[in-house]
Amino acid sequence: MVSQVKKTIGFFPPKDNSWMGGVHYYCNLFHALSKLKDTCNIYVVFVGEHADQTILDMYRNYGAKVVQTSSLDKFSISWFVDRIAQAIFGTRPILNRLLGKHSVSLVSHVQSDIGINCAQVAWIPDFQHVHLPKMFSEKEKSSRNKNFKAISKKADAVILSSYDALKDYSNFVPEYAYKGRVARFVSQPPAFYFSLNESDYLIVKDKYSISKPYIYVPNQFWRHKNHQLILDAVLLCKDRGEEPLILCSGLMEDYRDTSYASSLIDYVSKNLLTDNVKFLGLIPYRDVFTLIKFSIAVMNPSQFEGWSSSVEECKSVNKAMLLSDIDVHKEQYPESLFFNVNSYSSLADKIGQIYANTETTNDIAGASLEERTLQYGVACADIYSEFFV
Repeated sequence: MVSQVKKTIGFFPPKDNSWMGGVHYYCNLFHALSKLKDTCNIYVVFVGEHADQTILDMYRNYGAKVVQTSSLDKFSISWFVDRIAQAIFGTRPILNRLLGKHSVSLVSHVQSDIGINCAQVAWIPDFQHVHLPKMFSEKEKSSRNKNFKAISKKADAVILSSYDALKDYSNFVPEYAYKGRVARFVSQPPAFYFSLNESDYLIVKDKYSISKPYIYVPNQFWRHKNHQLILDAVLLCKDRGEEPLILCSGLMEDYRDTSYASSLIDYVSKNLLTDNVKFLGLIPYRDVFTLIKFSIAVMNPSQFEGWSSSVEECKSVNKAMLLSDIDVHKEQYPESLFFNVNSYSSLADKIGQIYANTETTNDIAGASLEERTLQYGVACADIYSEFFV
């Protein structure tokens, strides 16, 4: 049950557009919390003086109060003073004074030890480095291990976005397993989605040279997102006499494997798949949702997810999806069509199945967006109420 006592909860979300996934995550969180009728909590975002005002306006639009401070600007004098104090005493006096000034009872979604003295709830998105260690350098794995263990020790509770991630957390730090809490985030579709019509589709159809019904993959081009499996499956489809069209959008870069995107492009060219697979690159937000709406299905073939944003976005508009059969996908969107994450022939079979049933795969019914949003808000508020003093 959510608290009816007025409390102030602090957050340290992204300050610019370098991690828009994180920005949208926090906006969705604030939106869910704003829907609660039985709480009058105040949600305050703390960022540096040089934060992007467009991003801050997004937080404000979802009901959060914004406080800017130079102590959160990297390399500012106050930032240096606070960091030195934290290194010596384990606490940041300037930041703690600021939190006290705004009567903050708890800081939520902490992802590292930031030297605060009030109650804190951490957030660990996933344990990809444990499941797919080859995707990370030894330095990255060591850093993630150290950071996750430190924040698990320091925090009063740790939010995980799925029960699958909770299982990983309990195995990773069994001594702190009791701190784990699940709050499955819910993505809000943009308001314009529901008014998109055939005229909007014709614009993107012409813009991206779309010649026939398509399956859409709105994933970043990191190796664990499994784009190679798509290409192998499409090649098999062509060998069977089928001609699917797969549209893939997203930034075609993986800092962990700089040759990955080019290898996909070369594969498409070498195997004469240019009429069947199109790489669109990073495209406008509106185009993403237009392509989602008018696809026959949206696909996520990922080898690993914490709680997929693209799956959540499609779930929020009841869009049919073709998903890899990893546990978190089954937990997140059980109404979807699943294929073996390690089998391109399994994926090819499902692609053929979707094209054979385009009239029935376009939309599926699930729990209402309003209901899921409320459940998410209540889950977070209940976690907070455990640690109010």
